[in-house]
Amino acid sequence: MLVGHARKDITPTPPFYLLGYKTELRNQPAKGIHDHIFINALLFCDEKGEQSFLATGDLLEIEDIVAADIRQKISRRFGIAFDHIIIGVTHDHHSVRDYHRTWEFGKFSQSYYDFFVNSFIKAFEECRETLTEVTAHYGQREILGYYSNRNHPNKSADNVVSVIKFTQEDKPVAGIVNIAVHSTVLSSNNQYLTADLAGNLCTKLAEKWGFFPLMLIGCAADSSNRFERQGQDFNELERTTSGLASAITQIKISKKLN
Repeated sequence: MLVGHARKDITPTPPFYLLGYKTELRNQPAKGIHDHIFINALLFCDEKGEQSFLATGDLLEIEDIVAADIRQKISRRFGIAFDHIIIGVTHDHHSVRDYHRTWEFGKFSQSYYDFFVNSFIKAFEECRETLTEVTAHYGQREILGYYSNRNHPNKSADNVVSVIKFTQEDKPVAGIVNIAVHSTVLSSNNQYLTADLAGNLCTKLAEKWGFFPLMLIGCAADSSNRFERQGQDFNELERTTSGLASAITQIKISKKLN
């Protein structure tokens, strides 16, 4: 199997607005940038030449029509089947709003929208350039102490974190982390752009693994760190993501995938 990988910075240039938490505060421009936001992407190619593209952004949501615009442009330009292109998000409540046409707070920016869509196209191009033969290995582990059922204290949630690593000649070059938790540590009062839990966890894992894994947020509707958090500031974000990264890197990645 061939896998290509890419990471594109989609951080906006001030002034811009934040997306998430429907409060009047988000009608004011963001105060600044705490950390950058990114698209992480993977392109898969099997022995028959069939391709599949998966990309997730440090974003709250993508409207269906916007995802369709991205998928259509990639499909037409590169000849990949439309339904083989999957666009997702990490559910970041402190991300950029400017590409979103219908959110009632903040403002839409056509120039950022064009940059945003083109960033997914460039991610696909970069994935094609980095296609390489890999082997895939898988592991999972239940991780407790950082998130749980967000509505019922001491009740279970999906705390199993799954990891896939793609390895070239015994060197990991790309991967996927699936974690079912709302990417929300900071409160609705935050006015700084940040990748919050998922994006900062991705960065912490890259420091340990040597590559930025694509983050998949699983069935997280009933799961968050509401009852585990010790605050809702950037110090708590650092504590949570550092602890999760340490626990995730201890997962044994031993099962070979075909």
